[in-house]
Amino acid sequence: MDNTITSVKTARIESLDFMRVFACFMVVLAHSCDFFVGMFDTSPISFYSAAFWGTLQRASVPLFVMISGMLLLPMRDTATVFYKKRMSRVLIPFVVWSILSPLAYYAYGMITLDKAVNFILLFPISFNLTTVPFWYIYMLIGLYLIVPVISPWLQTVSKKGLETYFKFWIITLFIPYIKFFAPALGYEGNYGSMAIFGMCDWNAIGLFHYTSGFIGYLLLGHYAVKYPLDWSMRKSLAIGLPTFIVGAVITYFGFISVAKNFPALEVIWYFTNINVFMMTFGLFVILRKVNIKNLILRKFIAKLSALTFGIYLIHFLFVQMSYDWIKNYEFAPYLQIPVIALVAFTVTGCFTYLLSKLPFGKHLIG
Repeated sequence: MDNTITSVKTARIESLDFMRVFACFMVVLAHSCDFFVGMFDTSPISFYSAAFWGTLQRASVPLFVMISGMLLLPMRDTATVFYKKRMSRVLIPFVVWSILSPLAYYAYGMITLDKAVNFILLFPISFNLTTVPFWYIYMLIGLYLIVPVISPWLQTVSKKGLETYFKFWIITLFIPYIKFFAPALGYEGNYGSMAIFGMCDWNAIGLFHYTSGFIGYLLLGHYAVKYPLDWSMRKSLAIGLPTFIVGAVITYFGFISVAKNFPALEVIWYFTNINVFMMTFGLFVILRKVNIKNLILRKFIAKLSALTFGIYLIHFLFVQMSYDWIKNYEFAPYLQIPVIALVAFTVTGCFTYLLSKLPFGKHLIG
């Protein structure tokens, strides 16, 4: 294994603490937009505010995946040990909150007891309206499953070989738009299916299936550690900021231009499309250069970083509660959204910290 990787991962990568906390707050802020983003008819200012704040947060999940790649790849344990460590850290809290979240929503009066029981029984199949953020957990577990498979390759592949994969992966970031514009080019689909690249009603595995998706971000995280960019903060800002802004402009104006076409809205906001990748790359190169010199603040961020998985699991109901409180005060939605996020993040962080102090706290927050 490359000695540089070993030394980097042995030492604490302090910038990742800040990046993880930053990304976690971005997730909370993104979900704080949910109450406003559907108001394009009843309150345009609410819709535009949610579109603005929501756009700025699209890099949150890709950043989390890149962090995982930086810390986990290539795997240094046996497959059995790796699965035991990672799955126990993720699966137990995932199961616990898949059960507690519907019950909490029932106690809050938002769903019936029958609905809560139904959600609990069916969570092994997928998430529900009380656990919307958990879509990420299903995806994350899927990435963990593939880590032992790709790790031997990562230990031998050259820089050029890894970059060759990224060239194919970049192509896949355009697929959502190729599919979106295909009908305008005369594509009529096959037997009622408008899927492309060989996918259809009887085949979900298309041409780019094995080179697409979040695994690209996972491998980018590894690449960033093995072949770090030796850029100053000035150069990082000079390249990263315009890249982020261009990606954000495409995302924002693309989103508001298709406001009443819900499937198209999601295409613009896909985490695995080219504009969100641009935002992620731009933000990543900047955040990697963050160097907090204040020792007290650095320790606080490190402790908060350790709570981020728990905050991710728990925050959704607290966002709802924060909205229910804030909506009683009449002020602009573009201010309400960040206030909701700040309140929810703070309360969830405190609650998660208290849970971490319980004897079984690690089974609750990971």
